[in-house]
Amino acid sequence: MSKVQKIIYELSYIAKLYGPLTSVVQSGGGNISIKDNNKMLIKSSGINFSDISSMKELSNLKMGGFSNLFANKMNSKNFNKSIERLIQKNLINKKKPSIETSMHLFLNKYVIHTHPKELLVILSMRNAREILKKIYSQYEFATIRYVAPGIDLAKEIYKKTQGKNKPRIIFLLNHGLIIHHENINDLVELNNEIINISKKMIKSLDCEREISKS
Repeated sequence: MSKVQKIIYELSYIAKLYGPLTSVVQSGGGNISIKDNNKMLIKSSGINFSDISSMKELSNLKMGGFSNLFANKMNSKNFNKSIERLIQKNLINKKKPSIETSMHLFLNKYVIHTHPKELLVILSMRNAREILKKIYSQYEFATIRYVAPGIDLAKEIYKKTQGKNKPRIIFLLNHGLIIHHENINDLVELNNEIINISKKMIKSLDCEREISKS
């Protein structure tokens, strides 16, 4: 199996795990990517998770230049346009990349972004930050205020993930979840853990409501 075949296999493996789960991935929403040898393969715009099986569903992007832009030019007024131009310049196969491509550029090798239904309930609550601290107290994570998907969101994520201990869990308020890791099995395991905790939380809230009604 070649390197490219291995990457496509890994992407399709993740996609087929979560693609059929409408409580985790809805329609063409969400995203996955893998970086290797200074390139990144990411789900193309409008492609459903469960449809990923070959290069036809992926955008292939050279990584050169992005680190310098984020590190040194992020506060310049032309930053967003510079990122957009570099994405287009670095595209290898000319497949239209996701609008959220920019937030994958500086994260770990494997990135999965989903919109788990139960977690979204929590992320939409007024006291979401306090609840997240309580139910995920054993994890290190970043919480990002709501910013519309795109480069502005990527900038907010970049600010929260450049410390010595880069959190592998990123909660996007009123939006969704990002998990990124250097190991694919650890990525899947962590993603499942976070989703399952939110399910238990919502289930317990539902039980409390039923008890209060009786």
